[in-house]
Amino acid sequence: METLSNSQGGATGCIELRELLDEHIKGDSPEQCDADRATNDFDSEAGANDTGVSCLQVCSFFRPNRLGG
Repeated sequence: METLSNSQGGATGCIELRELLDEHIKGDSPEQCDADRATNDFDSEAGANDTGVSCLQVCSFFRPNRLGG
């Protein structure tokens, strides 16, 4: 996933496709998918602006405690 966060173009389409599948196939709520999109946008922006920071560091405050990391 870190590679996706540091690239542009195709990665954005793949990430959006995943969110659409989550919403329309898996049945995730639109609110949950929108929250995922916001996190993805934040991560992509941070990766583009500071390539020396890991994906885990950038999104650490988005991760639920039960996931660790």
